Amino acid sequence: MIELGKISRQRYYLAPNIHKISDNVFTEGMQFMRLTDFKTVITKAAHLYKNLPKSADKEQFKKGHLLKILQKKRAKTLIYAGSYKNIDTISNILANDLAVKKTSLLQDFNDWLRVNYGRKFSLCKLSERGIGVHNGKMHRSLSQIQVKLFEQEEGIDTMVSTSSIIEGVNTQAEQVVVWSNKNGSCKFDYFTYRNIIGRAGRMFKYFVGKVYLLEEPPVQENTTLEIDFPEEVVESLDSANPGVEINEEQNDRIKEYESFMIKALGRENFNNIRRLPAFKSCDSKLIKTLVRKLKADPAWPQNYAALAATNTYNWREPIKDVINLL
Repeated sequence: MIELGKISRQRYYLAPNIHKISDNVFTEGMQFMRLTDFKTVITKAAHLYKNLPKSADKEQFKKGHLLKILQKKRAKTLIYAGSYKNIDTISNILANDLAVKKTSLLQDFNDWLRVNYGRKFSLCKLSERGIGVHNGKMHRSLSQIQVKLFEQEEGIDTMVSTSSIIEGVNTQAEQVVVWSNKNGSCKFDYFTYRNIIGRAGRMFKYFVGKVYLLEEPPVQENTTLEIDFPEEVVESLDSANPGVEINEEQNDRIKEYESFMIKALGRENFNNIRRLPAFKSCDSKLIKTLVRKLKADPAWPQNYAALAATNTYNWREPIKDVINLL
């Protein structure tokens, strides 16, 4: 929003399921307009939790319905687990009860996992059955690979996930199963719930999105969007043209950061790299730590030339150095 504000005085932002925006420096002077709830696809929700008998085991009830949904039809399915513990529970159920899906694409992925993560890695057994896992602990590159495979016909059919799947990940499914109504240990709010079930259906592909609720959803409520100004973003701004209203203390921090980087890299080099989108999204504290390390030891990390090789085994030394720094 800051960068767009620098190049255009007139701009539009679209966001789903929003009824109001709280006061913040980013939207100051903007007009909020709430549009209709028009949808490009139909969402059909089955409230299965209502069928739970009083004397029944809840986990067994959910397990039975989950397997019934997945075995009835092979379709792109997103399972919202809500926690790491639930991911383990669901993964064990699917690994033991779903049949192996034999495709060359999945076989290649499975072979790659065994070489790079080891045969005991839980995703090896899951991937054989067309199952993926998406959460905050997963290596980002591995999460991205699985999302890509989820979009392929011969790839992953079922993705088990925490709320990470709705945080900057653009993917849709034909059906969504809500295993839990929590995000971690707390119940999710209506806004999060709408974002989760909104993954069911896609225009021109899945005109009817199916949602299966194994636990009761939150009560509908109006959502106020809160847009915070993270402190880690401050130093990434340009003191001459921050693009947003800042106070004197924040301006001093920006100038101090600029002075440090110019002294270390030179003004021209710093001005060139600070324009890069990848650089703007980096943590300024981490960047300063890296600069200090490289200034003290230009040969760091050890054997860094190996990172250009295709043999990943030799990446271990430089990656270990970077991890130790983090």
